[in-house]
Amino acid sequence: MQKVELLLIDTGHPCLGKLGHALANDRYHVTTFDSAEAMLIHIMRTPKRERQQRCALLKHRSNGMSGIEAQTHLRKLDPSLTAIIYSDAATPTCVIDAWRAGADDYLLYPFNDDEVKKSLHRIHAKRKALADSPQLDTIEPSDELCKTLTARERGIMKLIVDGQKNAEICQTLSISLATVKMHRANLMRKLGVHNAAQLSSVFHKSIETPPNT
Repeated sequence: MQKVELLLIDTGHPCLGKLGHALANDRYHVTTFDSAEAMLIHIMRTPKRERQQRCALLKHRSNGMSGIEAQTHLRKLDPSLTAIIYSDAATPTCVIDAWRAGADDYLLYPFNDDEVKKSLHRIHAKRKALADSPQLDTIEPSDELCKTLTARERGIMKLIVDGQKNAEICQTLSISLATVKMHRANLMRKLGVHNAAQLSSVFHKSIETPPNT
């Protein structure tokens, strides 16, 4: 099986430094860079015939080029490249910026190895569903994608399906409006749906699937 190259900028933080070792026995290997610009040069210098599957792990805001800017350039250089954007303050605005830039997932920093592995699995499952579907505009999320939702995301999905608005969900779960919006954007992005009706269809098809914890 072809390995996936995980591209990341080495900030010196332990949770990033350990990723290479954590993924060594999986289908991934890690290539580190000292800046987003260096990562872009690496992509430009790799001949198309030698390119492999790649996923960039980018910080939303950083010194120099931001993760959002880097993601925009990377996708132009290699359309098949996937991306995970992360931030230590995952506000709804940050999440929306990432989705608009074409990110495939969003993580809250710091994260652990398992969170990165689950994110990579979600991306792989979604890309495979897209590749295997003859009609890209009628894709329905698979049970595998539904299983990647956290318990909180599944809880919010049920409340949305039950007809609750964001403000009502805040009161039901005793969480902030910003948190509700962030979880709502995340779960819709993971499942590839765009409105409550599509979300309801997914929910009823996966209702027997136990949530992740």
